[in-house]
Amino acid sequence: MKTKRGPTHDVEISRRSPNSVVNISDYTLSPLELKVLNMGLSFCPTPRWDSFQLEKDLQRFYRNIRLKVHFNELPSTVVNRLGTTSSQSREAGITLGSLGLRNPSSFVPPKTNHAVETFINLLDRDIKETIHEQRLGLLPVRHNLSPIEKQALDTKSENRNIVIKPADKGGAIEAGIDRNTHDLCIDLLNLVLRENFFLFEDDFFVQTCGTAMGSNVAPAYANLYMDHFEREYVYANPIFQQNALVWYRYIDDIFCIWQGNHTSLQTFYEAINTIRPELTFTLTYHNSEVTFLDTKVLKNSLGNLSTDLYSKPTDCNSLLLCNSCHPKSTKDSLPRSQFKRVSRIVSDPDLKATRIQEMSTKFKARNYPTDLLETESTKILNEIEDDTSRFKNLDSHLYIVTTPLCAGYTI
Repeated sequence: MKTKRGPTHDVEISRRSPNSVVNISDYTLSPLELKVLNMGLSFCPTPRWDSFQLEKDLQRFYRNIRLKVHFNELPSTVVNRLGTTSSQSREAGITLGSLGLRNPSSFVPPKTNHAVETFINLLDRDIKETIHEQRLGLLPVRHNLSPIEKQALDTKSENRNIVIKPADKGGAIEAGIDRNTHDLCIDLLNLVLRENFFLFEDDFFVQTCGTAMGSNVAPAYANLYMDHFEREYVYANPIFQQNALVWYRYIDDIFCIWQGNHTSLQTFYEAINTIRPELTFTLTYHNSEVTFLDTKVLKNSLGNLSTDLYSKPTDCNSLLLCNSCHPKSTKDSLPRSQFKRVSRIVSDPDLKATRIQEMSTKFKARNYPTDLLETESTKILNEIEDDTSRFKNLDSHLYIVTTPLCAGYTI
C-alpha cells in the first residue's frame, strides 16, 4: 500500500460560484439584472436595427474613400493650402490657415475615380439587397437577449446612480454608487487645494489661498477657474467686445491683439484687475513687438505680423547631452523635434533657416553627430514654404498685448 507524503490540507476546494457580481452599493440588483451582468462586461448584445444610422455610416465611409483617393492625386502644396476660414477673420487678416489650424472640412470630392465609384456602387447594391432580404424575413436576426433581458439592460443603463466596473482582481464585476466616487473626488480636491503645508526655516506653514506649486491638479484647476473668469468678466465686457481682435490664453499667459487706443486698453486692464483680489494681472503691450512664451510677435509699418523664436537672456543650452543613457531613438528624434519647433514658430523663410542653423550649433555643443544634424535640418528646410503672410493688413495702430497672470498668496 502506498502512502502519500507531505502536508495535508483540510480545506475543501469548491467550484467558483456562477454569480460573479459583487454588489457594494445600497441598490438591490434584481435577479434579471444579475443574470444580465453575469454575462460579462465584454458581452455584446445583438444591435438594434437602425437604417438611418447605417446610411450615415455608409456615406461617411464613401466620403473617406473619395477623400483619400482625391488628395492622393493632388500635389502636397495644394493639399496644405486647403481649408476654410470665417469671413470675419479673413477681413481682419487672421486666418486659421495662417495659424496652422483649419476648420473641419465639409468638402465632398468629385466622383471622378471609376474604380472607386464601381466599388461604392457594388457595395451599396449588396447592402441594399441584404436589407431587403432581412425585411422580407429571409435573413432573420438571432437576438442573444430576450425582450425582458433587454429591458433589464436598458433599465440598468438609465440608472446613473450606480457604476458597473471590473474588479481589481479575480475577474469579478463590481456594482458601486457613483455618488461615493463623486464625494471621494471632492474630498481629495479639498485635501489638495486647502491642506497645503510646507516647511520654511524649521517652521510649518499652511497656504491659505491658491493651490500649491507643483501639484498635479494645479494646471487643471487653474484652467477651469480662468475659463470661468473669462466667460463671466472678460468676454462679457463691452470694452473687450469692441476692441479685442484676438485673445489667446495658455494657463496664466495671455496674448491679445487690441484694436482700440491706449485709454481703452488701460480701462479694460483696470476693470479686470479689480474683480478678484487674489488675481493680479500685469500688462505688457507695444505697438510693434511683444513676446509670448517662446515666441516673439512683430508688426511692421504695413500692419503685417510675423513671428520669431524668443529666448530669455538667462536661458542656457540645456539640451540633452548626446552621451546620456537614453534610448537612441529618443536622442535621434530630439534634433528633428527642435528644428520642427523652430520651423513652426519662425515665419520668415530666410530667418527660419538662420534659426535652424543656430539650433544645430547648440546640438553640436552637446556632442550630437554632424551627419544627423545635417540630415534632419535639410529635411526641415525642404519643407519650408513662404508663409510671411500669416497676418496681413492689420491697422498700424493696433496694440499687441501680453498679460501674465500673477496669483497672490496669503501665508
